[in-house]
Amino acid sequence: MVIKIQKMTKKRTKNTKKESSGQKRRPWTPKEDAAIRGLVSENGVKQWTLIAENLYKKYNITGRSGKQCRERWHNHLNSGIIKQPWALEEEYTLFLNHQKIGNKWAEISHEIPGRTDNSIKNHFYSTVRKYYRKLYGKEGTSEDLKNNLKQITDSVLDNLNSERQNLINEEKLTSDSIEDTQIFPDFSDMIITGQHIKMSQDWAYQDLSFDMDQEVLIYPISPYDNSQFF
Repeated sequence: MVIKIQKMTKKRTKNTKKESSGQKRRPWTPKEDAAIRGLVSENGVKQWTLIAENLYKKYNITGRSGKQCRERWHNHLNSGIIKQPWALEEEYTLFLNHQKIGNKWAEISHEIPGRTDNSIKNHFYSTVRKYYRKLYGKEGTSEDLKNNLKQITDSVLDNLNSERQNLINEEKLTSDSIEDTQIFPDFSDMIITGQHIKMSQDWAYQDLSFDMDQEVLIYPISPYDNSQFF
């Protein structure tokens, strides 16, 4: 009989938790969002307990904790939040700083403008889990990730460094191509209009073939100044 009472009590507790959980997850309304924006403008982004209290005192809004208000602001209402996919340099900054200071997400967020500490934490562990699967060919438990974290983050940084170097090389190649184009313009750029061709004096002695009815105008200009050909 005692056992039955204990089971009923446990069940009742579980139902109470469900009801409480359902209350916490209710959708945010435009009225609540507008109230939080107003209270943040008055109190800043650190007084979340006070903001939650004033939701009720000033706007008669109940059931919102300081933590909920903070998450709503940082994840949805703050116009400075970046919601686009993570850039290469952002990921590199995240993992580099994590190796230096560990799980200090708020401090790391100062180095990555527009990313909240919560989004930084989520992206870090999402990336770590992805690389664990690559390295070990299976899903990792929390214990697996913890025990192999150094090896995983080293692998992430190696890959990010490789991608960064590839980008640098591509940018250098593009830059070199542009410089080559400026120094050695296409001969077709020399044709101005009709039957006249304007060319550099330095090129006059090269074996260039032109149509017999075209007039070649020789000018003492530098072949390195591409503007002379337009």
